[in-house]
Amino acid sequence: MPDDLCPEADPAAGAALLDTFQAVVARMPWYRTLLAEAGVSPHEIASPEDIARRCPRLSKQNTFERFSLQDLAAGTPLPALASVLTSSGHGGRFSFGLATRGQDAAAAEAIDHALDAAFAVRTRTTLAVNCLPMGVTFASRCMTVATTSVREDMALALIEAFGPAYAQVLLVADPLFLKRLTDVAARQGVDWHRHRMQVVVGEEVFGEHFRTYMAQHLGLALGARAQHQAFA
Repeated sequence: MPDDLCPEADPAAGAALLDTFQAVVARMPWYRTLLAEAGVSPHEIASPEDIARRCPRLSKQNTFERFSLQDLAAGTPLPALASVLTSSGHGGRFSFGLATRGQDAAAAEAIDHALDAAFAVRTRTTLAVNCLPMGVTFASRCMTVATTSVREDMALALIEAFGPAYAQVLLVADPLFLKRLTDVAARQGVDWHRHRMQVVVGEEVFGEHFRTYMAQHLGLALGARAQHQAFA
């Protein structure tokens, strides 16, 4: 992560993180239980470093296997939730992301803020191609979002049809799909250099060799700063 995006390098981001922590403590009894068991008083947490160093790490075992969904929903009745996102279940246990209607409405602004810091999406017209699996979606107030899931033919068709109208194209995908997408594109003779490409990689861990591989296929420069601008 670039230094200028780290909470400890950004006082406003650090303050926002602390505000979020205190809000979670106030609204979620199950989290207060975990803190108490770890011997942590919320009043002792005064910095992002305190959160990282002292607060217990959340896992499927100490959340979804221990507390009920109604507990985790922090007082919001389950039928009143706006959306639910499920994990892959590869670890033998599903976990769920629960969002209220207010959180769903605020998500687009949060996404735009993060991607603007990395890719200037508020000042560059951006086509975001969402290739994340399992029905993962996101919204934006400044980007055009095209959701294809893991359909490389659909993603390439969208980029071919819409890409030239935008200042940049942002691919959002997991590493395995990106490999498949670029392989299919190579067989079809797709010229990625026609577009200013950006990439957000999620779901799986990837190494520096994969970053280099993708940069070569998509025509991305990998300098010290360009790494963070092209990949997030």
